[in-house]
Amino acid sequence: MGCYSGFSLSGRISDAAGLPIAGVVLEAAPVSVATDAAGEYEIWIPVDWSGVLVPEKDYCEFAPEQRSYLDVASDLTDQDFTVLRAFGASSEIPTDIPTLAGALEYSLTGDTITLAPGIYSGDGFTDLNPKGKSLLIRGKTKTDSTIIDLGATPGSRAFRFEGEADSACTIAGLTISGATGDLTGQAVICSDGASPTFINVIFRDNVSSATGGALASIASAPSLRSCTFHGNSAEAGGAAIFVSGDLAPMLDRVLITGTLSGGGILVEGPAAPSLVCCDVWGNAGGDYLGETDDPTGSAGNQSIDPLYCDLAAGDLHLSGESPCLPDFNTCGEMIGALGQGCVGDVPSELYLGQNYPNPFNPSTAIRFGLPEARSVTLTIFDLSGRRITTLLDAEPLAAGYHSRIWNGMDHKGERCSTGVYFSRVEAGGSHRNRKMSLLK
Repeated sequence: MGCYSGFSLSGRISDAAGLPIAGVVLEAAPVSVATDAAGEYEIWIPVDWSGVLVPEKDYCEFAPEQRSYLDVASDLTDQDFTVLRAFGASSEIPTDIPTLAGALEYSLTGDTITLAPGIYSGDGFTDLNPKGKSLLIRGKTKTDSTIIDLGATPGSRAFRFEGEADSACTIAGLTISGATGDLTGQAVICSDGASPTFINVIFRDNVSSATGGALASIASAPSLRSCTFHGNSAEAGGAAIFVSGDLAPMLDRVLITGTLSGGGILVEGPAAPSLVCCDVWGNAGGDYLGETDDPTGSAGNQSIDPLYCDLAAGDLHLSGESPCLPDFNTCGEMIGALGQGCVGDVPSELYLGQNYPNPFNPSTAIRFGLPEARSVTLTIFDLSGRRITTLLDAEPLAAGYHSRIWNGMDHKGERCSTGVYFSRVEAGGSHRNRKMSLLK
């Protein structure tokens, strides 16, 4: 401070976990300062100053509430404060705090931030970073009814996770849409070892002129479970997910469809993502690009039309015959963020779908649908018309879609040989047949 005649008060402001709190204003009339990124401050006062030092920040309370001084005659260090909360360990937007950015500042490690149903956009909902806090950020109700819409703020992204300290954050039950710009990871980026978790999140209609229209993973290992990517775009590739570096994402029951350009997943680097029970299908430019193999057919991964209810209306729920429903895929799990949800989801007539996988070894799922409750017989025949086994024998079933697994064995429990077989469903005087291939 050069020739300034006086003394300094300095200290640090942190939360209960010891994490620094930036941007806290400290008033010591007639001067004030704000804490820096390390949560530290230094304020200069005149000789023999008497007064109070008061910290202030929205949605926060402090311990102590203030510090009092009388005739200060030397520099004083370690004038620390700890942030407390005006609310409990759970806050709701917008009831408690109007913006997600505000909630992130206010929250402490271990807190839950809940967003009420609605569309959120603009200031306070872009470039969000948990700053190393372990938080659960979730929608209050259905995934598609809680939306962070970036359409009104071109060039912005929703979340930015940086470094290993941001790995303990979980995002659940939200839709992130409408991001546009030239950023790598236009909607979400994970970098430098950040490995947050995304559960039941929809990424849709996000566009980048670079890589990673929806999500970029740069030397990071985010975990994605039961998520849906649809309608994203990236001119330089990886419309849904862009991966580079020596770490890579883990995808479990993730649905990636309908990218407009740039393909589904682009990998540039030594580490490739791990996929289990995922459906990656119908992506302009290809499903898998760069330095990764196509995992379709292994670990329950498939590439097949998910049969959304109504894409034209933006409905990403699954129809009753979708191969992403548990009854109709070899994992026996729901794939994607939204389950079955079409209105009137019953076929108009007897239905027998193509088995999946096909060709198969050792087992395959056979799906069929009934227009009304009926007794059903489901039989497997060989190419000569000889009955191999019966999966259902005049079993009463409700209207709607159903599935059965054929394990590739005959009625004696012996393994069938390689060849062409037929499934046949009979109900209410009608029948349907489908050809399928068993490989060894």
